[in-house]
Amino acid sequence: MHSPKPFPIIDFHMHAFPDAIAERTIAHLEKVCGTPAHTDGTSDGLLRYLDDNGFSAGVLMQIVTKPSQQNTVNNWAARLQSLYPQLYAFGSIHPDAEDWEAELARIQSLGLHGIKLHPDYQGFHSDDERMRPIYRAIAATGLPVLFHGGIDPLCPGDVHNPPRAMAKILEWEPTLCVIDAHLGDMRSSKETMDYLAGAPLYLDLSMACSLLTPKEVAAIIEKHGADRILFATDCPWGDPQKNIEVLDQLGLSRAEEEKIYYQNAKRILDIA
Repeated sequence: MHSPKPFPIIDFHMHAFPDAIAERTIAHLEKVCGTPAHTDGTSDGLLRYLDDNGFSAGVLMQIVTKPSQQNTVNNWAARLQSLYPQLYAFGSIHPDAEDWEAELARIQSLGLHGIKLHPDYQGFHSDDERMRPIYRAIAATGLPVLFHGGIDPLCPGDVHNPPRAMAKILEWEPTLCVIDAHLGDMRSSKETMDYLAGAPLYLDLSMACSLLTPKEVAAIIEKHGADRILFATDCPWGDPQKNIEVLDQLGLSRAEEEKIYYQNAKRILDIA
């Protein structure tokens, strides 16, 4: 399928799993999320998703959910990135791993493009003091870091990274290149507007276009600026065409659309 826009589209937030575990992982996550998946969870499914929707590239976000997984998860991400030129991959470290600092260096050596942290699935609150050395070390590498932002279906009663916590991290490490997923919180725009809109970080659109109102999305983009918003679907969970339909309703200029759909992504990934 050709791009639905007259310019490239980069999906900045995508997930896939090794073939051996994809089926059972997707079945488990569908129950947790209460949302049907748009792919079978495999890398082949992700590539079909890009092609079917006319997206030129995607950014694979891996999450290390156990300290022992660091090496395996990051090696797999690097392998996919080397096989498919349309994929850019982030690695992951686990805060409880004794060798997280060494793995951070190895992520750089593998040529991965950033770090993905998911406080809910990795068992930490983003503004825990114990995380400060990790953020400092990531900032020193120059790699961007993408956080799951706001509520997560895994533990909706305990939000591990609310926008107010994200704002504290920006104060701790002002040189850290931060991307907060889901426009800061996919269920409510209030804290994002209060704490993050206009702050020095990127916000991705994954799930937000499906769960927030177009009015809420428009308000965040207007206050934050299109030069720090990233098109993203959270594949296999988000509805890619819904994202595009919502953005089409907002009356964005061609220049603003190009920033959101691909130019901001290229700047973060440092690609031509």
